[in-house]
Amino acid sequence: MTKYIIKIFTVIIITCMVYACTDQKDIYKDYLAGGEKVYLAKTDSVHVLSGNNRVRINCILKNAYNVDKIWVYWNTKSDSMSFDYVKSANDVDTLKLDISPLAEKSYIFEIYTKNNIGTKSIKVLGFGNSYGAKYRTNISVRNLISVTYKGTDTYLNWLSSAELEQGTEVNYTNTDGVATTIIVPADSAKVKITDFLHTSTSISYRTVYKPDSSSLDTFDTRLYNFNVPVFVKK
Repeated sequence: MTKYIIKIFTVIIITCMVYACTDQKDIYKDYLAGGEKVYLAKTDSVHVLSGNNRVRINCILKNAYNVDKIWVYWNTKSDSMSFDYVKSANDVDTLKLDISPLAEKSYIFEIYTKNNIGTKSIKVLGFGNSYGAKYRTNISVRNLISVTYKGTDTYLNWLSSAELEQGTEVNYTNTDGVATTIIVPADSAKVKITDFLHTSTSISYRTVYKPDSSSLDTFDTRLYNFNVPVFVKK
């Protein structure tokens, strides 16, 4: 009786092994249908720089011997741009892919490499922003509190700067009667001008911003005028 039970279990085990092997073969058969999939070298170290209605995608390609073009897609692939690629003598090539014009918004970019027979790389994603008129309307000029004199020197006194401010452009007439422009650094609260024409009645200025630290472009406010006292002793 015991031998009979052992034989039954042996048959069951062998049957399960046969089915398992058959199922495993079916899995590999489906996987290998049409041949092994071959991909081209993909872009690496992707970084998207923002800009004024544009972006730049910085990336690298390593040992990309068979790549002819880089394709970039956005807006769920409804828009695209291609870039010709010629491999250099180096193992690693650094690429700058400029895309413009772009509407002002955030983007997800899909990046592929391709060759002339249709083979392509796996998808690489990049994320970035394009800025424009909407961003410009939301930035504010730095406030000029006062213009004072001490001897022949003129002092411009400012409120603290805003985040991401790059500086403030100031236009005035110098003592030779020449229109002059200086840039006031964002971290300067008081600026001395040694050649300001004291009979001038106004100064114009505007503040320059970057929407983020890696932006390709700066954005400035409109010009503001400050009525200058003809002379104030201090």
